[in-house]
Amino acid sequence: MKLAVIALLLFLAAWAPSSRSPTTHGAAPAPPVALYVLPANLPVAVSARLVCRLTAGNPSAEAATVLGVDGAASVAIDGVDYWFFGDTFRRGPAGRRDVIPAGFATSSDFDGRDCVDLTFKTDTDGIVQPMFPRADEATAWPDGVLPLPDGSVAFYMVKTYRQSPTQWNIGAIGLGVLPAHSVDGVRTVERIWDADSGFRGTIVGARSPVRVGDDVLVYINTDAGTYLARAPIARMGEAEAYTYWSGAGWSGLPRDAQPMWTAEPSVLPADNGLSVSFDDASGKWMAVYNADLWRVDVRLADQPSGPWSEPITWFDCQAFSGADYPYCYSSALHSELTRDNGATVYVTFANPQPYDVALVELHLGVAIHGWVDEGNGERLAAAAPTASAVDAGVAFYASTVPWPGLAPIYEAVSGGEYRYTIFAPSPEAQPLFFAYDAPTAGAVHTQPVYRWRRDGREALDPADRDGWVRAGVAFYVPAWTP
Repeated sequence: MKLAVIALLLFLAAWAPSSRSPTTHGAAPAPPVALYVLPANLPVAVSARLVCRLTAGNPSAEAATVLGVDGAASVAIDGVDYWFFGDTFRRGPAGRRDVIPAGFATSSDFDGRDCVDLTFKTDTDGIVQPMFPRADEATAWPDGVLPLPDGSVAFYMVKTYRQSPTQWNIGAIGLGVLPAHSVDGVRTVERIWDADSGFRGTIVGARSPVRVGDDVLVYINTDAGTYLARAPIARMGEAEAYTYWSGAGWSGLPRDAQPMWTAEPSVLPADNGLSVSFDDASGKWMAVYNADLWRVDVRLADQPSGPWSEPITWFDCQAFSGADYPYCYSSALHSELTRDNGATVYVTFANPQPYDVALVELHLGVAIHGWVDEGNGERLAAAAPTASAVDAGVAFYASTVPWPGLAPIYEAVSGGEYRYTIFAPSPEAQPLFFAYDAPTAGAVHTQPVYRWRRDGREALDPADRDGWVRAGVAFYVPAWTP
């Protein structure tokens, strides 16, 4: 694990600040005591909370006989939030559980703090109905959804066929459209890709289409990796209109497509679910997805084609979904619910026990820098503590907001040295930031920030320091690596 962390830090070091030498009284600049290598503006989750399950306890779902759903892409248009689900269980006669494809709901509720009010599509009897009708397949569902300029929504349609009660496969991926102001989806193209299209790996879905100019970029999920396809929006239903990112350019052949990122061989399933969007806070493209069907990770890139960074883990799904694997699948980022200038985001994931979609509220942290003052003393803060302090880089990520479960961290001065503690040094002292006062293996895993001592001085660092003596743990911060 230590080697993996070191490799990740070296990979990201290019994003870190490059000027870190303080100037003292006009003399030649002395190097900082610490050289932290974490980049600033990473979307590191410091706190995660299960808000609700979208159908359990939802009066609208109960009234529409909805028992459970999976999937859950969403898109907001003209003040209406459209929610697209996969297989939807409903209450049938004599206590039977019926399943329909492609559940669908609308909402005017954009406040995710207390769940989201959903109004399901129903018939005149108030019973939930699919967004689009089933055809020859066993079931079908909307995967990636893309709002169009006329107010309609295009959706990639995954069609599955069953060989036996326990065996099924993805037969094809087609295209449909939800007309503007409608709840009735229309099947427009039955096949764009299928098992014979030439991808390496078995095709699973088409996720997270994004518009770039007049083109649509869509991420093709397979059990061998995720590939990027591109087509003019006007021709997104035509298989021959698509080209595929080869790692160096665009090819007309699916077999030339290269995975967006590589993963170590594993007995666990390939990455599942994907939401790609541009992140204003970091100025990068952000890909949110399920990893190994047990956690939600995020990667960053300068372009939607990559290259993508190493993963940052947002949260462990098992903390919210219980002991039955898979803990989560089909995750989605719901940008329309984002709050606090991007510091609070909302993610959904599906899990089979209970069969429902969970809504999770995530609070993203701030970079806590090491600062070197004129006496080469080290300080920790999100912003420069004095005008002369020199930035020694990002030490770790924490919060400037006292979210539940976090403890205040104070700065105290003793004998000319800076100390950091969870205890207020005076009644009027104000916290510098908030972290954990004990380790946790809950939704957000933590790592220790150690006290290091040398020559009577103390410094705080989550990483090892050569030539320093480790003298205990000061507090804990998010362990954002997998």
